[in-house]
Amino acid sequence: MIKMVSNYNTLVFHDSIIKKIQHWMYLSAVPALSLAIIKEDQVYTHGFKTELLENDENISGETVYYAASLTKPIFAYMILSCINEGILLLDKPLKDYYPLPNPDDLNAGHITARHILSHSTGWVNWRNNVSQKLVSEFIPGTKFKYSGEGYFFLQQIIEQLTGKSVSSLLREYVFQPLKMSSSSLACLPELDARRVKGHDARGVLIQEPYAKINKTLMQYARESGLSIESLMTKDSEKALQESLPDTPLLPNFLKPNSASSLLTTAYDYALFMQHLMKSSDRKTRDILNLMSAPQVSINDEVKWGLGLGLEINQDKILVWHWGDNPGYKNFFIADPVNQTAIIAFTAGDNGKNVYERLIREFTTIDHPAFLYYR
Repeated sequence: MIKMVSNYNTLVFHDSIIKKIQHWMYLSAVPALSLAIIKEDQVYTHGFKTELLENDENISGETVYYAASLTKPIFAYMILSCINEGILLLDKPLKDYYPLPNPDDLNAGHITARHILSHSTGWVNWRNNVSQKLVSEFIPGTKFKYSGEGYFFLQQIIEQLTGKSVSSLLREYVFQPLKMSSSSLACLPELDARRVKGHDARGVLIQEPYAKINKTLMQYARESGLSIESLMTKDSEKALQESLPDTPLLPNFLKPNSASSLLTTAYDYALFMQHLMKSSDRKTRDILNLMSAPQVSINDEVKWGLGLGLEINQDKILVWHWGDNPGYKNFFIADPVNQTAIIAFTAGDNGKNVYERLIREFTTIDHPAFLYYR
C-alpha cells in the first residue's frame, strides 16, 4: 500500500539537504522544483521554490508541470499493454498498419514498434519545416537516434487501431487504474490552472510556445461538443488548419502529443513508477522486463530499452529518462530491483544543474546517464 508523506519528511528531506537544494536552485536561477522519492513502500514528496517565483503559489508534490519527454515511458507502457492484448505486434512492420510519413524511404518500411520505442528508427527528433522529408538514416534497429517523430507516428497507429484518442487510451490504461488524478496528455483547464509556469535560464517567465495551439484546441473541442481528451490527431490537424493556418502540420506542433505533452505531478509520476516496479501482476512484470531489456547500445554504460534509458551500473541496471521542454527540465532514475526511485520536475531551463546534484546527493553515484545527451 502506498503512503504519501505530504511535502516534508525529516527521514528523507532533512534540513541540510533542503538547504543544499535551495542553494543550488538559487545559483542556477531555477524558481521551482518538485521532488518525489520512492523508498521502502512509501512515496515522499517535497516542493522547493526561490524568490524568482513571481507569485506566492505553494510548490509541492502536487504541483503540476509539463513532463516533456517523461511522457514517453508512460506512452510506451500503454503501447506494450496494447501489444499484450494483441491489438498490434511488437515486431510487425508498421507500414502494414498505417501509411508511412515518407513512403519513398525504403529503410522506413522495416520500422516496427520495437524500433520506435527503442529510438532506433533512424528518424530525426522533430521536423519544423514541411519541406523536410522524414528519412531513416540507417537500417532500423542498428543504431540509436532519439526521435519524437517516431513516438508520434505510433500514436497515430494506435488511434487508428482502437478508434480512441491517445489521451483517452492513457486515461484508460494508466491514469485511471493507478489513481493518477492530476495527469493528462491533453491540456485540461483544471490542471493547467495548477501548473507552475516555465522559466528561462535567468529565471524569467518564458513565452510559452504552444499556448496558442492549446487555446485553439480547447475552442475546437467546445465548438464540436467534444471533451479535450477525446480529440484525435485528425482533430488536431483540422483545428490548426482552420484557426492557425500558418502552423506547420508536423508532429512537433500537434497536441496532444505522446512524446511530450503530459501534464502531471511528481506524486502522480511516482505512482506510475511504483506500479511499474512493484506490481505483482504478471503482465506488468513482463512489461517492465521488456522496457528494461537493452535493445540498442549507446556506449558501454548507457543503453536503451523499450521506452526507458538504461544505465549499466556494475551488476545492476538502473532505468531513467529525461524531460526537456522550453522552461522545464525533468528527470527520473530508478532501481527496479530495490524498488527505489527519484523523480525531479523543475520549472527552469537550468533545472538540469539542480537535479543532477540532488540525485548524486541521494544516490552517492555520479550517474553515466548524466553524461549522455541525445
